[in-house]
Amino acid sequence: MMKISTENMRLFLPLLVCEALFVAVMGIIDYLLLKWLVVGFLPLLMVPVLMFLADEAFVMGRTGMLIHYHTRHTQEGLREFLVGNGAKQFEALLPYYRHVMARTLVLSGWRWLLVMLVVVFALFFVSLFGGLQPSAAVWLAVVCCVSCLVCSLLTLLAATFLYDRLNR
Repeated sequence: MMKISTENMRLFLPLLVCEALFVAVMGIIDYLLLKWLVVGFLPLLMVPVLMFLADEAFVMGRTGMLIHYHTRHTQEGLREFLVGNGAKQFEALLPYYRHVMARTLVLSGWRWLLVMLVVVFALFFVSLFGGLQPSAAVWLAVVCCVSCLVCSLLTLLAATFLYDRLNR
């Protein structure tokens, strides 16, 4: 059983706040986009899209926050060096943000491959069997996949930024 410490709460609280915000915003954008693209789109079809968004945003955000926490504690000298040489705090943290985004995308690559091969095709075929037109099912799968990637990356970037702002 994992013990919940204040450090774990300080690490995952920004992630949960940013995830809730971006999943809600992307859910509204997806709903409006699908309502515009797909004739006869039912709001009930947004349930799998929102669950998919929330799951991918949390998994990628958790991986990224752990990488960010480890990198900040093992390479704190880089930030101190940059701040000592006249860089602003945000400029000193840019290498950390780039590292987190690149490393998280590399580590999440296999998971995204699984998502593309299994979940998107399952969503496509279930929506076809549910009575959607083939073009509507394709739009649903494409919008779900693209919004999931965008939501995951925005959640990760905002959570790492918020974590750094709270822990100054």
